[in-house]
Amino acid sequence: MAIIYFFVLLKYRPTLRDLKKLIYIYTFVYILCWTYGMIKAPEIVFGLEKEDGLKDDRGLFRLSIPGRGFLTLCLFMCLNEYTLTKKKLWVLFTIALFLITVMHVIRQVILLSAFISICYLIRKVRYFWLYFIILVVSAIFIGSIDIKDDGILGSMLALTERQLDEQRSGEENVRITEYRYFFSEYSNSIITAIFGNGVPHSESGFGRRELRINSDFEFFANDVGYAEIFIRFGTLGLLIYASIFISAFTQTASEKTNFAKLFIIYIAIANFTASWVFHDVICLGICLYILERDSLSQKRFFRRTEELKNLVISNRFFTRK
Repeated sequence: MAIIYFFVLLKYRPTLRDLKKLIYIYTFVYILCWTYGMIKAPEIVFGLEKEDGLKDDRGLFRLSIPGRGFLTLCLFMCLNEYTLTKKKLWVLFTIALFLITVMHVIRQVILLSAFISICYLIRKVRYFWLYFIILVVSAIFIGSIDIKDDGILGSMLALTERQLDEQRSGEENVRITEYRYFFSEYSNSIITAIFGNGVPHSESGFGRRELRINSDFEFFANDVGYAEIFIRFGTLGLLIYASIFISAFTQTASEKTNFAKLFIIYIAIANFTASWVFHDVICLGICLYILERDSLSQKRFFRRTEELKNLVISNRFFTRK
């Protein structure tokens, strides 16, 4: 229900400048908490306590601290500031935020952040495609060097290679299996298929059923974002989120609000492999509000332009008379 945050913003109508300050401050606080949590690891200071504790099988500990979406949102915002001002300081901020993103060792977040940023820069920065080709050639050369499996990059590459070997050997990717199960077998009736099953409580019968699915099949709804939307809010929920994403994609955003559109594109794609819509819902609400405010200001601008144009035409008509 945190999507209500969008309507709270509509009521109090903060400015874009105020929201940028909020994003910067929250990102800074998040980085401080994450850094302290990494220093104290494997002791859990912030985030979720898991039965098997923190794991460092990817070269670094993975902390589950709420608000990680602000890190990605701030990255896109700094990138957008660079395209607007061309100041090199924003490049340094963007690189620093991306390095911290890499240190979170979440592959889909790293790849999507890099992919969307590169596509945006190719469109906005002259000759960036040339720099990108040089970067790719350099990466291929570096990739030919033997990378130890106990490092961050080596651990993620080794994990990816193991998963690819499993698929080549005929084993289906677990997320595909989870999608098939949650879409075809989880809901018991046409009513729950349309309106969803709601959110389970661990001590309820519905919650105990989901815990059995977790333990018996090792299926987790938060691994498959769109399937979780379906089982929680049904086909109706999927249609609502689809309309939100399509509206954001098709909206012509002004240059200063492009970062909000980039984040929504990122969320829509990343949600295939995890429930980022639910994890980063406040960030999503902020971006939707920014785009809504931008759309309204553009409509007012065009309306005033038309009124001025009509006024000029009418004045000319009466002057000639």
